[in-house]
Amino acid sequence: MLYLKKAIQYSDKTKTEQLGLLYGDIGLTLLKQKKTKESLVYFEKTALLTKTNNSQRLLFFTKRNFGEYYNNTKEYPKAIANYEEALQLSESQNDAFQKIDLLYTLSGLYYETKNYNKSLDYSFQSLELAKKFNAKEFLFRSQKRISTIYNQLGQYQKGYDHLLISSNLKDTLLNEDHIKQLTLTSDAI
Repeated sequence: MLYLKKAIQYSDKTKTEQLGLLYGDIGLTLLKQKKTKESLVYFEKTALLTKTNNSQRLLFFTKRNFGEYYNNTKEYPKAIANYEEALQLSESQNDAFQKIDLLYTLSGLYYETKNYNKSLDYSFQSLELAKKFNAKEFLFRSQKRISTIYNQLGQYQKGYDHLLISSNLKDTLLNEDHIKQLTLTSDAI
């Protein structure tokens, strides 16, 4: 946190995109520290900078950060609105993993609001994009969420089928992580 505040102190104030991203990072750090009111101040500072800066990147992260804030405060309709705007802006970011994460997050928010059909739609979109880019963690998470949604909808066989797939993916992820740890340990010796 101190590093981020120092970065703001020494940053060029004319570089509003950089300044806005720093404000957003401080807001996210405060949010993780359960300092929600303080985090909102920094998110609002970022939002003010979007008024004078035409940066789609800054606007994207502003909407995403407000989505995170409202998700954290359990104001799900506001979180959904901000994440939906961020999703629209994600095309300009050219970052598939950001888009996968947004789709997955939106599926969770729609699940929280009991809009299971919309949640299922976003889960499948997240899954398809994760397959395209071989994002294994999101493959696992999306399959697991799809399983949960199908169980909620009373479609237990489909839920079970997706749970099996997610379980296999989890095993694969754990094995890959274990192999990485063994390699790092052997390299250190």
